[in-house]
Amino acid sequence: MSDEQLTTWQWLASDEGLAAIDTMPLSPTTAQIASMRKTMCAQQVRAASDAKRARVKGSKKLDAAFAQRMITDLPGIEMASSAASSLYKGKRFAEVLSPGAQVADLCCGIGGDSWGLGRAGLRPIGVDASSTRSWMYQYNTGFDVICGDAWDDCPQADAFHLDPARRTNNGTRTLDIKDFQPGPAVWDQLIERFSSGAIKLNPGVHADDLPEGELEIISEIG
Repeated sequence: MSDEQLTTWQWLASDEGLAAIDTMPLSPTTAQIASMRKTMCAQQVRAASDAKRARVKGSKKLDAAFAQRMITDLPGIEMASSAASSLYKGKRFAEVLSPGAQVADLCCGIGGDSWGLGRAGLRPIGVDASSTRSWMYQYNTGFDVICGDAWDDCPQADAFHLDPARRTNNGTRTLDIKDFQPGPAVWDQLIERFSSGAIKLNPGVHADDLPEGELEIISEIG
């Protein structure tokens, strides 16, 4: 996302922007869009509509109260961990870390995983290469965030959680871990650096290609 898009998303956090989300119809008509264009530019109308639809979809996947105050788009919701998964992972981390321990949430996105880590009494700090995603993360969670590289800008922490991007340059989803960003070379460095951590992967990757360690499959609704 461009800096111009980031400015538009930041506008949504203003009183005017939040009101636009609240009053935005899920499927606005041409007449309703024309009316909104009298006080908002096209980018603001589009962002408010995206944010409204994301909140509705997020309420079915994430914690409802968390989703209803988020500012994000639909892809952000689609990539985020569900509430059940986030809470479960937070519990697992809390079992091996001290209360208040800091967890580096790498490729943090809109903050779905950090929500569960925070609920478990831990202190997440996000890292994401996208300035827009970084801003969304901080707005949504209230936690500190670093806009940067998952390895080069990885902060000092007690553990890490990594959710690598799993899409190729043309936007298709991949199961080949060599195409993940960041890939296995960074995973190995993180595992060597941290005594505790987790890497979130999608179903279908080949277990034999993964680093040594515990492999856990989390299933929801079958």
